[in-house]
Amino acid sequence: MANNVTRWVSKDDNPPNLMLAIDPGASTGGKTKVPYAGVALFQWGTLVWAGLVKSSTTAPPFARGPDLVRRILEASGVPACEHANGEPLDMLAVEVPRIYTKMRARPEDIIQLALIAGCCISGIPAKRYSLPRPSEWKSNIDGDIFLNRVIGIRDEAGWHGGVLSSGEHLVLTKAEIPLKKAETSHVRDAIALGCWVAGRIDTGGVF
Repeated sequence: MANNVTRWVSKDDNPPNLMLAIDPGASTGGKTKVPYAGVALFQWGTLVWAGLVKSSTTAPPFARGPDLVRRILEASGVPACEHANGEPLDMLAVEVPRIYTKMRARPEDIIQLALIAGCCISGIPAKRYSLPRPSEWKSNIDGDIFLNRVIGIRDEAGWHGGVLSSGEHLVLTKAEIPLKKAETSHVRDAIALGCWVAGRIDTGGVF
């Protein structure tokens, strides 16, 4: 396993039995903005479930982060504590945002995003944590190019390229059916993050 940015880089070092990868988002929806997250569940480095999870619009604004965490646990089947039924997580991977001096996003938006990431980190129990910054696992390449490298490209003939197996592409396809096109990138980011932590891709989506 690597340094303080925990990931699997050796073929002799098996990836975690159960890993949850999360790409947090600060707000989505219509008039009522709620936090959300792209979520991907891996077993032994293989994608077994994915989805986009949103907080309830009826939850008070101050409680929407914890509400999102509860919904992530319910959707993924991950136990909420060590005494709950279900297999505990070996690894929780969450992208942690960073404020860059030349970025277009407002610093306040990044702070709100960091609050959601913090709720996920503190509210989802795991034996180990991987908390990379975007540049540490995505590099600085265009987001669409990055995801095409990892996920592949789908046309009428099916999927081409990427590192996902046909079974994993089925998991992704099922996850994207109820989503708007603009929402699919969040699920794909969570899947790509899980692939990076599992050592299936290198930084920037190279494999």
